[in-house]
Amino acid sequence: MRIKYYLDTRKLNKQGEGNLYIVVRHKDDTSYISTGMHIAPNDWDAEMQRLTSAACRDKDKAKLNLLLNSRVSEINLALFEARECSFNKVCSIINRMLSPNGGDENGFVAHCKEYISLCNAKRTQ
Repeated sequence: MRIKYYLDTRKLNKQGEGNLYIVVRHKDDTSYISTGMHIAPNDWDAEMQRLTSAACRDKDKAKLNLLLNSRVSEINLALFEARECSFNKVCSIINRMLSPNGGDENGFVAHCKEYISLCNAKRTQ
């Protein structure tokens, strides 16, 4: 199994930044997992898999490179531990690792469940 970062520059946000994904590949299977980070295309070095040195003059961006490197190390360790697992299971493990709330339900699903619990009528639920 291999992992790498991919900066999607097809759709940029208002600040001109693309979404950074972790790409997990195993045999014929590929999965793109969002990191939730947005980076300007001219700040990203795809070959080196890190922010460019010019971008790293900003201390926050230099810290981001350290974070990206540590994430890859964490994921590689998880891949080593889960080497006997299926591809889908490995992707779900990585998703849990990247989730800001430690693998709990995402905000949208949690919001929907909270709304349903507040509704009295069955049809509204």
